[in-house]
Amino acid sequence: MSKMKEDWLTIEFGLKDFKTTGTSTVTGFDDAMMMLDEHIVLTQTMLFSPFKKPFEAEIEEWNTKLLYVSDCIDEWMKVQGAWMYLQPIFDSPDIVRQLPSENKKFKNVDKVWRACITGTKEKPNALESCTREGLKERFEEANKNLEIV
Repeated sequence: MSKMKEDWLTIEFGLKDFKTTGTSTVTGFDDAMMMLDEHIVLTQTMLFSPFKKPFEAEIEEWNTKLLYVSDCIDEWMKVQGAWMYLQPIFDSPDIVRQLPSENKKFKNVDKVWRACITGTKEKPNALESCTREGLKERFEEANKNLEIV
């Protein structure tokens, strides 16, 4: 377990400026996802070990954390893809005028996006970033709003 936790210390999200928006997009999801897949399998293997008893609570807590991070990254990637597609569209004054309610929903998502990116700049470590309180839920809500846009 300590080796897995140590491995996460080096996994950071990179940030790349997105056009002239004043914000960024995240790079490095692949590294985090590969490690997640490997560590989830290892952790779940530990859960079935007959020797787990002294470590059971720690293993279960770590497993829950890894699954949460995996879900968070899935939601994050969906939001990022949709945001990157829609941002230039809603940058157009004509679109804003023609689709005011959709623009309002997109602006709410944009606000969430920018706040999440700011938090990621402050804490680029993938594990720390994904376990910020309420982050996954904010991405889930943003994805619901993006479905309507």
